[in-house]
Amino acid sequence: MSKMVRAPYVASDREPERVLQYVHSDVFGPMSVPTAQKRRYLMSAVDDYSRYKEIVPIHKKGQAKDALMRVLNHWKNVNRHRVGTLRTDDCKEYRGQAFDAWPGE
Repeated sequence: MSKMVRAPYVASDREPERVLQYVHSDVFGPMSVPTAQKRRYLMSAVDDYSRYKEIVPIHKKGQAKDALMRVLNHWKNVNRHRVGTLRTDDCKEYRGQAFDAWPGE
């Protein structure tokens, strides 16, 4: 039996109208069995409109923000749209000066 620490997300009544309007991201791990490259964490990014997903294996949780920035920059270049809202579970892996300044660039 586990204890729920946070309140669940409230369902949004807004449907996305374009790609990259809403992007969800999370970090999973550490996994007991690493990848062939010895990576024990996975960073996921999901576009709410297209449901396109990308999973990036990383060595440490602290690499999540750099992996997410690379993925979102690639998506922005391919789709010619900027990220509207980034939804996360508000954990520390996405915090930092470079990441805070990045969406405004």
